Amino acid sequence: MPQFAVLIVEDDDETRDALSYDLQEAGFTVFAARSGAEAIAIINERPKINVLFTDVEFGMPPDGWDVADAFRVFYKESPVIYASGYSPTQVRRVPGSMYFPKPYRPSIIRGAILTLSVLAGS
Repeated sequence: MPQFAVLIVEDDDETRDALSYDLQEAGFTVFAARSGAEAIAIINERPKINVLFTDVEFGMPPDGWDVADAFRVFYKESPVIYASGYSPTQVRRVPGSMYFPKPYRPSIIRGAILTLSVLAGS
């Protein structure tokens, strides 16, 4: 598989580390952020990112919805995958996105990203 990069935004260290490890083992390049502010800083550096995976709810703003909006400024067509254990509504989803309730298995997210990478022709 060609290099395919994922930005993971998750405030729970254990969850973020498990998903990062799973994706790295599958051959993905992983950028990881523990907050919305950290994620937006990474986005503003404009590395090559093919997909955003973001938790929706963080302890402080910006939240995952805001991160997705910021991501789409530079990555207009790139897929966004949301996850949340708390947010029952999905009203702020950007077009071309997916949503997974928590808890989820890293393998499920990996499968979704692999599907997106195939659809993107990567």
